[in-house]
Amino acid sequence: MQTCLIFSILSALVDAVDLLACEDCSRPGQVCDGEMRPCFLGEDTCGSILGETNLGTEASLGILKSCTEYRACKAGVRTMTVGAQVTLRRSALCCQGESCRNESVILPQENTVLNGFSCPACYVKDSDSCVAESMLVCTGSENHCIYVTGTLEKLQGITATSTTFAAKGCATKSACESRQGMSAYSGGYSYTISTIKECYPAPISTNSAYAHDDSWMEPVSLDLITISVMSTFYFLFCAAFV
Repeated sequence: MQTCLIFSILSALVDAVDLLACEDCSRPGQVCDGEMRPCFLGEDTCGSILGETNLGTEASLGILKSCTEYRACKAGVRTMTVGAQVTLRRSALCCQGESCRNESVILPQENTVLNGFSCPACYVKDSDSCVAESMLVCTGSENHCIYVTGTLEKLQGITATSTTFAAKGCATKSACESRQGMSAYSGGYSYTISTIKECYPAPISTNSAYAHDDSWMEPVSLDLITISVMSTFYFLFCAAFV
């Protein structure tokens, strides 16, 4: 009798999971259309992410729709900066089933206000380590210093080129809480965080040219994720789906 009861409960749980299906697609631009696919155990909501990358003179958009975990929608703002020439911003939206087809992701304006904090900065490709060559003055809500490694793939049609990277710079606290092994897509790139080696509260900048600014403490949209990198190369540790 007890065995039958347990089996019935498990069957009900499986049926409940099978009820959720999400549109599944990814492509450059702001719009993608895909087939509905059943979600796996642990994926309890549908998510859409619109990401923008700016390579100084070249900007690109990318969108991803898929099943995900609801906690990914509540991750808040995630920002990392390891330079000033390249930026990435991401806005996330969670919804349920077919209704997601009618939902539009809004990408807010990035916050570039200097906040008076500073962090060691470096960026190296084809390596799992880098040595800071300079101090970077942080912007927006970036009040932590971070050191990460990972892998990035540039998607070109059905082919992809892959490289590893290591980077140090400024980050939001929520960026430090990103799950290692997380993968995401934005603007024609797929990136994976392999390791968060360090993340700690940033010291106030000793550069007298930058006065400490508490404006980073003002509320900002929880849908915005911004990342800047110092090369013609970028990655999001945020994210996307965690």
